[in-house]
Amino acid sequence: MANDVLPIKVLSVHVPLEASQLPREESASNQPAGEVILRIELEGSALVLSARLNGKKYRRALKAFDVAPASSRLVLQGWLHQAEDGSLEVRDAGLQVSAESDSFPADQGSELAVGADR
Repeated sequence: MANDVLPIKVLSVHVPLEASQLPREESASNQPAGEVILRIELEGSALVLSARLNGKKYRRALKAFDVAPASSRLVLQGWLHQAEDGSLEVRDAGLQVSAESDSFPADQGSELAVGADR
């Protein structure tokens, strides 16, 4: 039983981010109009994910964060899939701004949860 593999189609991803890690409009302007592509690397490993976000919603989330940066957290959310080329990508990605008390503690890492239907 310990070696059983559970086949799944998707993982739910919630990654707390620091605002300083994210490109602002100036650096995101070289992306195709209407989208921002983030590349996320898991520290200490070779795992790199790409996340495609709606550019308008991305900029709106950054502006909302800038209103109260001391009491807010940024969280990248989406569904982890394997792309056609074999790489991993976060689909339906979004950047959420939440109150500090509603989000991950600063010392806690990312969360991966099993998803069934995406």
